Amino acid sequence: MCHLAALTRVRESFERSEEYQAVNAGGTVTLLDALASARAGSKVPTVVLGSTAAIYGAPERQPIGEDTVPAPSNPYGTSKLAADRALQARAEKGEIEAVSLRCFNISGSVNGVGDADESRIIPKAVAVAAGRYPHLEMNGDGAAVRDFVHVDDLARAYVLALEAPASASFRAYNVGATPASMREIVATVERVSGREVPVVHRPPQPEPPRLVADISRITTDLGWKPECSSLERQVTDAWSAVSDSSR
Repeated sequence: MCHLAALTRVRESFERSEEYQAVNAGGTVTLLDALASARAGSKVPTVVLGSTAAIYGAPERQPIGEDTVPAPSNPYGTSKLAADRALQARAEKGEIEAVSLRCFNISGSVNGVGDADESRIIPKAVAVAAGRYPHLEMNGDGAAVRDFVHVDDLARAYVLALEAPASASFRAYNVGATPASMREIVATVERVSGREVPVVHRPPQPEPPRLVADISRITTDLGWKPECSSLERQVTDAWSAVSDSSR
């Protein structure tokens, strides 16, 4: 089974830290308890957790490997790390076989359904291009680089994680694909949409200049590789979902 339920907004998590801990960590424990109670026979269920790169915080070493010591810098990352560890603990007891997919930034759309969370850079930029907002706010000069993966590629990662024979009771995989700066995203949205994306630059914030995934483990172990995660494709699909819905 895939466990995807979570609260996911980093900034919001500072204001609602107890709720994030209760839902993301406590909810995972509740689910694992229910699985243990419902288990029939000797078959051990496989649980694939939708985890996040936020558990790593802002490590100096890039790209980020799965062996990086977790150091979350926000309550969201802390709550997801607790969920990760709960999964690992149950796997080590033999109750489940577990896979943690530590996803970086997810974008794109499938069948015309895109990301409705406009607190994220690509959904917000395409919403500005569509005329739903007057401008995009950006911290500093937009040089910060983050890693983006298409939701379709991510879905394939879940399928592979469910179907692959377990090489260990607990496995963790980074899922990323395309590093891009905030400036590059704005330029790509403008090119794809043919519309201007006005940007209002806010004062720089203390944030890491680069957060990029090392995906060699999932490529080697599961045979996964991104197939539709170019920045152009992610933005094109996100723009199509927004522009079609506004007609």
